[in-house]
Amino acid sequence: MGVDAMMPKSNVTLMDNERNDKFHFAGYGLAPKIGINMMFFQHVFFRSEYKAGYIHLIDVRTTKFESDRARQHFLFTQWNFLVGLTMHLK
Repeated sequence: MGVDAMMPKSNVTLMDNERNDKFHFAGYGLAPKIGINMMFFQHVFFRSEYKAGYIHLIDVRTTKFESDRARQHFLFTQWNFLVGLTMHLK
């Protein structure tokens, strides 16, 4: 389970206003993950991992003006597959 602070750098031009490109704490994210790792023939492995999450940005800066702010939230999913080789160096 991952819990993260979101600090985006918003590169936005909104209604011809000067943009605000500073990093800023804008919200948080939550993302649980589950996976499996299998070894074959002592050197070949297969790994599969599924991750889903929720991002809630409660204070996104949009322009140089302090009062111009936005909010958004979204869900995401990700599924990874990996096949690889291990080498034991002596």
